[in-house]
Amino acid sequence: MRKLFFIVLLLSFCVLSGSLFASSVRVATLGAIGVPTTLSGTTCCYHTVVSTGAYHYVDDSNIFYNPVYLNNIPKNQANYEEGSGGFIASLPERGIKYGVNYGRTDQMFLDSSATANFETAVTVKPLDLQLATTLRGVEVGAGLTFVDVSVADGTTQEKISGVKVNLGAKFALADTWFSYRLINKMEDPGDAAQSKYEDKFSFDLGAQRKVGVFNQYLVLSRRSWEQTAVVGTDNVVTKNAHWDFNIGLGTTTEDSKIGYKIIYGAGVRYITGKYGTASVSGIFVPLNTGLEYTITPWFTLRTGAVYNLYGYTKVGDAVTKSNTTNGPNIGGTFKFGSANFDFLYAQGFSQDKGSNDGLTKIGKIAITYDW
Repeated sequence: MRKLFFIVLLLSFCVLSGSLFASSVRVATLGAIGVPTTLSGTTCCYHTVVSTGAYHYVDDSNIFYNPVYLNNIPKNQANYEEGSGGFIASLPERGIKYGVNYGRTDQMFLDSSATANFETAVTVKPLDLQLATTLRGVEVGAGLTFVDVSVADGTTQEKISGVKVNLGAKFALADTWFSYRLINKMEDPGDAAQSKYEDKFSFDLGAQRKVGVFNQYLVLSRRSWEQTAVVGTDNVVTKNAHWDFNIGLGTTTEDSKIGYKIIYGAGVRYITGKYGTASVSGIFVPLNTGLEYTITPWFTLRTGAVYNLYGYTKVGDAVTKSNTTNGPNIGGTFKFGSANFDFLYAQGFSQDKGSNDGLTKIGKIAITYDW
């Protein structure tokens, strides 16, 4: 597994520079899905790239963390993938781009099934509304994400409701964005403690800029939430919070004559916080790389992986070190006129150094149409 990963990485240093637009299925195939952080056996602080785009290269999914990138999409576009869909359109006479998307997998909300009340990946189907334009020479964008659903939890339904606002702008120095969770609540009526979760102060603040062939990024995130549970006749409140700092860079290289395109990036991630009475911290050094090869004008083969060069977590006095791999992944794109059919056929995963869990056939498909 790891040998295949480094073969892909080695090829990435043999060619020139370029750019890429992609659906989230392409992003997943190229290995840009974040490696989850495991704290005391619980998946915590998971940065999904499928739902929020890729910091280290350009793709269509970036609009979900910075709506100003609507302006990067030159045409109108409709999309469908895995039960979600939407469109991006424009009002040329007003210089406005707007987008609507429903059912995208999102991980911004809390899950009561998490051990020690950590934040984990609960799948919800939000509604995304986005708008981008240019004001006094500056490109700006705004987005709203809504959700009000019930998620099955055993024999009961967890009730989740939330509103998140995204703001973005392009300046000469860098592209910037700010995301804030106005509302993020969850109730678990089936829990014996009748647990309730609520965000108190959670946001993302980021900047991204192009320097030569490299795309540099810096992201600061804070997650802060409370759990209220019934213990006897009392309501007991547990406070949880962590800071999450990411810095890194990436680039895309290509040779159009032979049809190769390589995407690679590396970063450093630092987490620190306190969940209940336990102090938590983590340091991670992820490496992403992906390879595309255009075999014919109508078919492109694709593979990629993400590898944690270094992974360290500490919960209380317990220390865990791991080298998790996501990949190699196998997929591609069939192109017919203005329609693209992206697919992810198989995905590899290795939890720690020396292990090999093999490839899993998963069959993800995305369809985009430009006009």
